[in-house]
Amino acid sequence: MKILYKQLLGFLIIVVIISAGGFMAVNEIEKAYKQDLMEAALSLTNRQMDELNRDIYNEIEGFVEYTTNIQLQRTVSDSNLEFERFSNVQVYIDDKDRKWKTAPSEEITPFMQTILNNELSRLLSNRIRFYEEIYGHKVYGEVFITNKYGANIAQTGKTSDYRQDDEEWWQSAKADGFFVEKDISYDESSGVYSMDIGIRINDAAGKFAGVMKLVLNIEHIIESIKKLEAFEQYKKFDFKLLNRDGKIIYSSEGDKFLSDLSDKQFFKAVKEDTGYFILQGDKPGEMDELYVYARSKGHEDSRSLGWILLLEYDTEEIFAPIIKLHKWRTVLFTIIILFSTFVSFLIARAIAMPIERLRNAAAAIGAGKKGILVEVKTRDEIGDLTVAFNQMTKELQQAIASRDIEIVERKQAEEQLRIFRQFAEASSQGFAMASLDGKIQYINTAFCNLLGEKRPEDARGKYLTECYPEELRPKVMETVIPSIMKEGHWEGEMAAISKNGERIPTYEHIFLIRDDEGKPLYTAGIIIDHTERKRWEEELTRLATTDRLTGTYNRTKFIEVMPVEIARANRYNRLLSLSIFDIDHFKKVNDTFGHSAGDDVLKIIADIARKNMRATSYLFRWGGEEFVILVPETASHGAGIQAEHIRKAIESYEFDAVGKVTVSFGVTQFREDDTVDTLLSRADSALYRAKSSGRNRVEVAP
Repeated sequence: MKILYKQLLGFLIIVVIISAGGFMAVNEIEKAYKQDLMEAALSLTNRQMDELNRDIYNEIEGFVEYTTNIQLQRTVSDSNLEFERFSNVQVYIDDKDRKWKTAPSEEITPFMQTILNNELSRLLSNRIRFYEEIYGHKVYGEVFITNKYGANIAQTGKTSDYRQDDEEWWQSAKADGFFVEKDISYDESSGVYSMDIGIRINDAAGKFAGVMKLVLNIEHIIESIKKLEAFEQYKKFDFKLLNRDGKIIYSSEGDKFLSDLSDKQFFKAVKEDTGYFILQGDKPGEMDELYVYARSKGHEDSRSLGWILLLEYDTEEIFAPIIKLHKWRTVLFTIIILFSTFVSFLIARAIAMPIERLRNAAAAIGAGKKGILVEVKTRDEIGDLTVAFNQMTKELQQAIASRDIEIVERKQAEEQLRIFRQFAEASSQGFAMASLDGKIQYINTAFCNLLGEKRPEDARGKYLTECYPEELRPKVMETVIPSIMKEGHWEGEMAAISKNGERIPTYEHIFLIRDDEGKPLYTAGIIIDHTERKRWEEELTRLATTDRLTGTYNRTKFIEVMPVEIARANRYNRLLSLSIFDIDHFKKVNDTFGHSAGDDVLKIIADIARKNMRATSYLFRWGGEEFVILVPETASHGAGIQAEHIRKAIESYEFDAVGKVTVSFGVTQFREDDTVDTLLSRADSALYRAKSSGRNRVEVAP
């Protein structure tokens, strides 16, 4: 067979193989694109479900923080003290509960009126009205609080029972910290479809004091789900929010609330926490639909509700680009094969003719030569060319053979070195190699930049120990190097010193390089810059102990500092004082000017307090409008003077929009037998006397 035809056949085979590979590659692209579309839809579903979980968690978190409110704590504490004095508290509660239940539903007895009209009930009513004004709809059906015996002590409306400790939500909230009802029900007291939330109330010492119950309107929860109607780009798009039993919570198609869809094929196909599948449309005449779902998994410490968010896409619309690509693929590859066949013929013909001329010339050059180095199995032009060239190259084979081996070995070594240098220079981590006596042989650009050198060449010949701060050099010589020589490697936290003297925290992995016989040749190391990681660790520590609004320390920092200061005062017989102050009539500021203005007042007062404190004093935001100042090395008289300076500075300040604001102080001094609780209690009592005496004053505990 002529070489022309062989080449043409070879080109055609290559074209067919490439075309087949391209065909399969496009298939894979289509699959990947389809997978990406479904994953994007799944990501949207997961984000929306996460937002729903986060909304519920935020509702709980807001009221968990509210359980530390001073008025709430005082009311719960007073109620528990009152009930403790009863000879048989359960008989008292059961009697009140019986009378409560037997009263007509529309009747408010004097005993009920007493609870509904107390200060804490009014605070709760104002709070739920505040949320209703913000969102434009009823967020909470009702809110009520019980003491630790399960008896109602504050509520925003009449409840069906007086005793609550026999309810599952009360017992779960007491045991676990909070309770979220997974099922939706109609709350007769508030007249809304809702879910119940129970929150444990602890006293200042962290002991159980009571339970708060929120009746959360389900309409408020599904507001975030309705956002899907606004931004989804597909025309044929529907979604449903189902509870764990397959009942409708919300549907973009207008399905009846709580209607049962558990017998539908799409609900039965939901198996995992998240996923997608394709089914025939659930309505007559509909094409296949892509179903993407996510099941509620809770948020942070909250329990899962088991709700399911289900998004429905028309496959013909969402996969339209893939369908179009599939049609064009067949046309394109047909054109490619025809065009390639023609080009292959031209190339094969162009190659065959020069080879034939070269054969004739090679035969003439090799006339009379003996010896065949390559076995000839073909009788075409290439076979004749091989015979001719074997004749000419016979005498050169031995000399070339040894030289070729050397060239191959050298190229392999050069290639390995080139790959190594490319890898090292491309790495964002520092890399260095040194001789056994510690002299730098090579560093990459990343390590050069870390040290502040202009070029890697500038560091060569220096000793590696010069890259470390002086206080770490003994560690390198006495610990790191012996470990490398003994174990073959060492890794751990270190620090580098730059050319300008800057100390840079690093994490290093240093190892020994040996030759083929195991003899040590060099030490090499990978150096990772830990500057950003150290900065984030410090930032996380600061955020964990700082109040986000005012920038003061928070309760976490107080719990950390207080035992240390008390231990120091006891051990060295040092003075220690504590002040508590809060803003007079702060509720009026919030109610009149809004919570934004109230937040501004809190921040400015914190700044004024800091400017008028000693450098050694601590300022904590205790909760709401209440602050605590810890004053080491100072008696109560000195702490009172400091408090008076702060009080006057705040009194003289003109707040934007709000005008004048005043604060009241309670000051006390640490005593030998004091605990944190007794010290706080005495300061709080002094603050109470300051409030009772007209406010805007400093009261020092005797």
